[in-house]
Formats: sequence, structure tokens, C-alpha cells
Amino acid sequence: MTYEDLKKQNEDLKQMISSMRDVLRFCARGDVGTYYQQESAKEMLLNSRKIVWSNHNEDGTFTEEYKQGIKKRFDKDKAKEILDRIEEIESELLP
Repeated sequence: MTYEDLKKQNEDLKQMISSMRDVLRFCARGDVGTYYQQESAKEMLLNSRKIVWSNHNEDGTFTEEYKQGIKKRFDKDKAKEILDRIEEIESELLP
């Protein structure tokens, strides 16, 4: 095995670990339904593939579009409360 082969294998493993962390971060969220948690975990374990659900980024956090939608749907105080809770969860789960 050449140095380039080992380097490529190392990069692939780093990407896989990163993807697994993203899936675990998504599954650790208390505001994600069990169906989405189970399907995400199953797809990663069986096929080494990360599912990115609508309203979420690659890393398992909510998209900015989703957060802007909260601001539109709720009054200012309720939206702030929801977004603060989302921020709390995401800051706890992000590295």
C-alpha cells in the first residue's frame, strides 16, 4: 500500500467519522422525532450514508431558512423563546 493510498484511506475515515458525528448530533436533539432519529441511525449503520432532512443542515443544526420561518410564524417574544432554546441545544451539541 502506497503513501497516497494510506492518505486517501485516512481522509475517507475522517469524512466517515465526521458524518457519524453529524448523525449522532442530529439524533441527540430532543426536538427530533424518533422516526427521523431511527431512520438516520439505521441508514448510517447499514449504508454508511448520512440523511440530511429538510429544515436541517449537514451538521444536524436547523437551517437559517427554518429559523426565519419561526420569526414569521410566531410573535416576537415566542419566536425569541423558541430560537433561544434551539441555540441552547445546538451550542450544547456542536463541538
